[in-house]
Amino acid sequence: MTDNCPKLFKIDVNAFVQDDYLKISPIRLLSIGLGFSGSTLIGTNVKEMLSTFLGSLNEVPFTDAPDYPFDQRIPTLREIAELAKKIGERYIKSLGQYYPGSARCEISLFGYCRRSGLLSAYKLSNSPEKPKTIVIEEADISNGAFLIIGDRKSEISDLIEKKRSKFEEASLNWWRSPFITLANIVRNEQISTVGGYLQFCISSHVDTRMFFVTPSESSEASIVGFDIFTDIGMVGGFMPGINAGMLMPGEDGWNLTKGSR
Repeated sequence: MTDNCPKLFKIDVNAFVQDDYLKISPIRLLSIGLGFSGSTLIGTNVKEMLSTFLGSLNEVPFTDAPDYPFDQRIPTLREIAELAKKIGERYIKSLGQYYPGSARCEISLFGYCRRSGLLSAYKLSNSPEKPKTIVIEEADISNGAFLIIGDRKSEISDLIEKKRSKFEEASLNWWRSPFITLANIVRNEQISTVGGYLQFCISSHVDTRMFFVTPSESSEASIVGFDIFTDIGMVGGFMPGINAGMLMPGEDGWNLTKGSR
């Protein structure tokens, strides 16, 4: 629809305890990432509804069952994926009634799960055989493995492995070879169904944060084609809170050969 359509987001999971009757002191439970490919109508609506439901959870009083500690009530990433599945299937059915060929969407949910103590990622997708049903799969993201969503998985995976083979194992460029590969695809318009702007998001045990990307030939702080300083600027007495970023890599990454993730 437009090159400036974001497909990668941060979602905060907030809750209110039982005795906060006025709902004025939200507690941050989790901060997760969501990315999607395919239908922008389905993807953006799933993101918006998920943000709405997870942004203000209320602690439930248990009157007919044993109570348990607040930390044990925090949803797992799998439980959030189940909620996203319910929302996504509703929009797929709605869109599919009128545009059956366009009701395709893949969603990635990722971040730190406090209940398991692990960084995890899930893929949610439907298929031509069962278009109304979204299947949830946990992705292996250990030891440099990567999760690809979209219609060109095999082709992009081959490009990533080819690029990764050029770097010393466990170097910065080796870890970030998926990012380098995607940057080259967008830069060279190499694959017709991949376009627009690069987005950059990092999840850790502390937070999930969006970062700007700086093109190598300029000093812009770009978020999906919007420069934070010149296109957005001040909002009242504040600036947008995305205050860290990364330089766009060259064809063969950054001018570094060693380093950590």
